[in-house]
Amino acid sequence: MSAPGLRLAIVGPLPPVPSGPADFSGDLAPYLAAHADVVLLTDEPESVPRALRDVAQVHRLTRESLEIADLNIYHIANNHHQAFAVDAALSGPPGLLTMHDVSQHHLVEFRFLGHGQPEEYRRVLQ
Repeated sequence: MSAPGLRLAIVGPLPPVPSGPADFSGDLAPYLAAHADVVLLTDEPESVPRALRDVAQVHRLTRESLEIADLNIYHIANNHHQAFAVDAALSGPPGLLTMHDVSQHHLVEFRFLGHGQPEEYRRVLQ
């Protein structure tokens, strides 16, 4: 399944979540698995397709699961499906941050205005 030694975790949404970043992470996992042990950390592990489970372990993202890999790859994009991955990147162990989108406005808008925090939204924009 993979080369021994390095264990990588991809943190973010996965198929069938309807987003390009989820598809990207799902497509990337088999290629990484050819060179390392891959763990997929997501907020909906029960919905991840069998094909991905065949190439990587799938776990629910928790504080503990963020500690099982040698390197966490936090895949961040500009949509509400990414909120849990952003939280993990901000509070979890250091890792590699990949930004699917340069602009993060829709995600920031969802996180603050979508949750009744207009002052925090204004602070972030400033």
